[in-house]
Amino acid sequence: IAPAIRCAWYWPDALPEVCNDLDDDCDAATDEGVQTRYFRDDDVDGHGAAADFVDTCEPMAAYRSTIDDTLNCALVRGMPKAGAELPEARREEAPVLVRVHSRCLTGDVFASSRCDCGEQLAAAQAQIAAAERGILLYMLMQEGRGIGLEQKILAYALQDRHGLDTVEANHKLGLGSDLRHYGVGAQILRDLGVRRMRLLTNNPKKVVGLEGYGLEIVERVPIVMPPNAANRDYLRAKRDKLGHLIDGVLLDGA
Repeated sequence: IAPAIRCAWYWPDALPEVCNDLDDDCDAATDEGVQTRYFRDDDVDGHGAAADFVDTCEPMAAYRSTIDDTLNCALVRGMPKAGAELPEARREEAPVLVRVHSRCLTGDVFASSRCDCGEQLAAAQAQIAAAERGILLYMLMQEGRGIGLEQKILAYALQDRHGLDTVEANHKLGLGSDLRHYGVGAQILRDLGVRRMRLLTNNPKKVVGLEGYGLEIVERVPIVMPPNAANRDYLRAKRDKLGHLIDGVLLDGA
């Protein structure tokens, strides 16, 4: 199966300008349909701990699907220069700490307390930074377990007005419990040189989904956040209906 991604890299020692064409004058490479462009962006900035993490990641890569034009982002910490030009013999063999994080605008950006997404994102950054080696793959098109922002807002309304949980609300809208797939994410990780990983997740289906694309997951690393009054029922639904491995004492003890 031909790769279905192309990407643009942020790399501190790369070209001073964006590379627009794949030609002899462009520091770019192609490999089985994956297009890689290198550029430098001195204006990349952020805020707080997240900015510190981003600023110490080399490279940052944006990957766009050649199938549906969706975009995803990878932050890489402490790994050799990877990508389409890296010989197979130099691909990463030692397990890499990886977090495949589904975008959650409400949790990641607006710090909503009705989910644990923002806390998981911050914890993943901290763990990868502490390990000094790893990848945070941010899946931009997986809002609301793949239903999208608009449907997620409607699902929130159903939960608030009718007492439905996160799974029941999806079903009321005629949607599946979890619409995410991991084929593109797996291709991105392989393009970054990953073959074996330690995966930061509480979701066994994510483990199965990534392993199905030839990646070896040598360890599932839990990333459980303490519940609060606003997200306790949400976490229970993820545990009881979606199979997430969350400590029952934390959820049922109060």
